[in-house]
Amino acid sequence: MTKEKAWVTKNMILGFEFDKYLIEHPAFAKRIPNGSTVFLLPESDKELCRRNRALAEKERLHGKKIALVKIKNLSPLPKSRIHQPVLATIAA
Repeated sequence: MTKEKAWVTKNMILGFEFDKYLIEHPAFAKRIPNGSTVFLLPESDKELCRRNRALAEKERLHGKKIALVKIKNLSPLPKSRIHQPVLATIAA
């Protein structure tokens, strides 16, 4: 995987998780200025953080409204949300 593709993939994952966070925390969403582009700055990934900050600055220099959101880290994904499955036998 190229570095560019890895950054895109990481940002997609961050964006998906941030969307879920906003659904669960609508008060946080209301604090984001209307019309701004959100840039996520993951503190656990210094390279991606630097890259996203540079992209945000580029947008700001072009007159765009931006919002920077620092993210400490992501919780580990659960292995599965399924609890106590029961296998039903099928007669031959």
